[in-house]
This record gives sequence, structure tokens and C-alpha cells, in this order.
Amino acid sequence: MQITITLNPDQQETCQVIKKWFHNVDMFHFNYCGHWLEPVKYEQSQGWLAFDYRNSQDSRCDEAAIEAWQQEQKLPSNYYQLNEQNAELVLRKGIELFGIKFLDDCDGHSIDVAMQSVLLDEITYC
Repeated sequence: MQITITLNPDQQETCQVIKKWFHNVDMFHFNYCGHWLEPVKYEQSQGWLAFDYRNSQDSRCDEAAIEAWQQEQKLPSNYYQLNEQNAELVLRKGIELFGIKFLDDCDGHSIDVAMQSVLLDEITYC
């Protein structure tokens, strides 16, 4: 089943703000995803390469991750790409989890929950 949602102008603006926010280092603030994810590298065309530092028992391999990220290959374990495509998935997941009110009342916690659901396939960190 597919549901089509028509957004009002304020909700459309919220979507654009969230997509742009995925290019901003503020997303790694502790109240958002910074309590489990840290930035590794940023490029305007690709967004952020980030590392899940709370789930890693392995040593970091930033150089290998950066190379894979730049070549658009599979990233090493615990590395994630945060770009506009994933922002769109987070928006959809946020609406799925919280309803359309996600676009009216989204906050750091709700964005983080939606992001974990998209990137980790579960809500791991609260």
C-alpha cells in the first residue's frame, strides 16, 4: 500500500530545512545524533561521512572509509553517509513513526529516532 501525503507550505519548508540541515555540522550536536554518531568528513556534493562511535569494538579505519565514500563504494562497518537522499528517508520514516505532526513539531529527539531507524534499522540509542 502506498499513501500520498500533500504537504502545506509550512510543512514543505520544514522538509527543505531538514534536507539542508543534513549539510550542517549542528546535526552532530548531542541533542540530535551526536550522542552516537560523529562526523568524519564533509563534501557539499556528498554530505557527511559519519562514524557510529558507540557501536564500534573495531579500530576506526577513517582513511579506508573516506576512500570508499568518495568512490561511492560500500562503507566499512559503523560508517554512514548522511546526505539529502538519507534526509528524504529520515523524513519519510519520521512521518511513518510520528505521523504528519513530525513535520510540524519535529525536534532533535524525533529526528534522531527517525535517523537511527533509517541508518541502523532499529532504535539503538535513546
